[in-house]
Amino acid sequence: MKSLTKKQPLSKEHFYKICVVGGGMTGAIMALLLKKSRLFDANDIAWVVPKIKIDNDLRTTFYNQTSIDLLNKLEVWDSLKKSDYTNVKKIEVFGKKNVPPLIWDNSSGEERFGAVVKNNVMLNSIFKKLNGIKKYEAYVTNTTCDKFERTLYLNNKQSIKTTLVLSADGKNSQLRKLLSI
Repeated sequence: MKSLTKKQPLSKEHFYKICVVGGGMTGAIMALLLKKSRLFDANDIAWVVPKIKIDNDLRTTFYNQTSIDLLNKLEVWDSLKKSDYTNVKKIEVFGKKNVPPLIWDNSSGEERFGAVVKNNVMLNSIFKKLNGIKKYEAYVTNTTCDKFERTLYLNNKQSIKTTLVLSADGKNSQLRKLLSI
């Protein structure tokens, strides 16, 4: 006689010291900072990235010189072509009528005050630097915690045990909903 209950495949469980949840700019930069920090080996870091189409992101981000210097240290900025960004030498913010605008400029005499880059261009550049980090193209469906570890259950039937989770999955974070924060 056959069993009426379907056997569920056992989930594949993996352990990492640290796990970043979120595939956008914040999650990608977090993962890259951890990789470059030398505090962790690349195989100690997991990155949960829901499938997103970064080619559809038409937004841009302004990077000030401090951010550009950090991206240089992470070997990201130098991988951009000059046509990938626009240097900004001056910013004027206009307010009410008859009120002069707020003005920021590069009075330091540097080449630029900052630069504007399309988000999809920056993400593609960062993604190329994240080789060696285990990437899970999935999303978190549930989570549990004991005294020492948090377990993240993914929609692809895998689970991740980790000692620290960094959540960068945006304002509609499934992880925050699960944790009631």
